[in-house]
Amino acid sequence: MHHYRIGLTVGLIGICTQLFAEQHADFPLSFSGTLPCADCDGIETRINLFGDGVFRSALTYLGRESDGPNANVFYDMGQWEADADTPSSVRLLTDEEGMNLFTYEAGTGLTMLASDGTQIASSLNYTLPADEPFELLPMALYATGLLGQSGHDLTFAECKTGVRFPIHNAGAIEELRALRSGLPPDSEILVSLFSLISPRPSEGPGSPMIDSVTAGLIVGASASADCAAALKRPPLTGTTWRLVSLNGGAVDHDAVGQAATLTFSSPVDDARVAAETGCNIISGGYNRNGASLTIGGAGGALLSTRRACPSAVTELETNLSAALIATRSWLIEAQFLQLSGENSVPLAVFEAIPAQ
Repeated sequence: MHHYRIGLTVGLIGICTQLFAEQHADFPLSFSGTLPCADCDGIETRINLFGDGVFRSALTYLGRESDGPNANVFYDMGQWEADADTPSSVRLLTDEEGMNLFTYEAGTGLTMLASDGTQIASSLNYTLPADEPFELLPMALYATGLLGQSGHDLTFAECKTGVRFPIHNAGAIEELRALRSGLPPDSEILVSLFSLISPRPSEGPGSPMIDSVTAGLIVGASASADCAAALKRPPLTGTTWRLVSLNGGAVDHDAVGQAATLTFSSPVDDARVAAETGCNIISGGYNRNGASLTIGGAGGALLSTRRACPSAVTELETNLSAALIATRSWLIEAQFLQLSGENSVPLAVFEAIPAQ
């Protein structure tokens, strides 16, 4: 959940965070332990706090069935703040509901608090001891930021934290260079990608270790959006999504004559999905459970109108229908919706069309 504070409170929170960091000069701090879990065997929790107000976290849900060795590990990064009312408390500004408020005590660690800031009345352990020495937490997560350039090197300024990372010369580096092709060196564009953030030598063996990003799958890019817009993630339902890539290839809207769009109705009304190509309408039911998503099948088989279409549109409709039927999961990162199949293989990416 995003936590927003406005007006004078923002200044007060910032001052409290700065004072907290100054009072605890042993930053950065790292904590690890296992917290109670209502529907699993425990949540193995690792947290990094940095003196500039940035945090990293990794939560591993123990004892849950999963499709892979890291399927139950959830990474996050963002900003933390000292609570204005109780300066010893630390709030992590996370995207998800749940663990975000702790109290810090030197020599003890971070103790999770209830959502109202009070101690949790329980005999279970809610304290994460401090690590000695500090343990930097590598990250593997979807992230959105500004793709820039410094000399001949690419940089990535992550939106939630403002931290700028050098981009390691591996992974999808050539795709990122292509996105910047023809742009002025001082310009930046918004990109959403799967990233590995880990320490690497800054200039070769024996050099100081610095954090850098290895870019994996690129979800989407926009030259017109910025971080403020990206952090306001649109909902899956009620949003009109414009198809931008299919089976790993960019969609040529000029060839098909009109942008293909996708909409999901609210399950409260009738869980239906509809894709429009400018020629035919493909529609059916869907079932969503957390990050899992199936389209067609028990929720209502996919059907299509039968208008005769140009060959390019017919090919697009065939491939889009197949991608929708093969969908098993969904992800929204910034303004982009990614539908994936078995083993998280990306099938289609859509960009939210701003509401008029």
